[in-house]
Amino acid sequence: MNKTLWRWALPLMGCALAFAPASAQQRPAAPPAAPSPDRTSAQYGDWVVTCFVPPGAAQRACEMAHTILDGNQQPVGIIGFGRANREQPMKLVVQVAANVRVAQPAKLSLEADTALPFTLCNRQVCVVEFELRDEALQRRFRTRPAEQPGQLSWRDAGGAEVTFPVSVRGFSAAWDAMSREAG
Repeated sequence: MNKTLWRWALPLMGCALAFAPASAQQRPAAPPAAPSPDRTSAQYGDWVVTCFVPPGAAQRACEMAHTILDGNQQPVGIIGFGRANREQPMKLVVQVAANVRVAQPAKLSLEADTALPFTLCNRQVCVVEFELRDEALQRRFRTRPAEQPGQLSWRDAGGAEVTFPVSVRGFSAAWDAMSREAG
């Protein structure tokens, strides 16, 4: 993962966890950064849009993220979309705990399955960085009824498949806000 995206992906992941429901957090989270003209956040259904000016950049960048919760409402991962600037392609970023069989890609299931190869794993997390080459995935998120979440699945280190719901509630409004607000 290049340094620019890594700087972009970490705030996305931190922002999404900061906006997880209070019942979903095991320990108190640090308060989110105070909104300022350089950094703003807004929630749309289950998605959070954060806009900020990246270090050394002239334009605002915006990203949207959703915290993936297990059956006990505990955070198990984050899925987000964004790009550093309008000249770069939109990317989907997924972050999950490091207990992953990386030889097999994660799978995002909406009407069709999308394979998401892991691009980075360290001792704490595994990350998917997936470039969106067309609007097919975005369309599947937008057209799925809010009461029918998608699914994100992957194989854990022992080979067992783990699957969690990915909410689409608020996705369209968040995508529109992210697109409108980015510099």
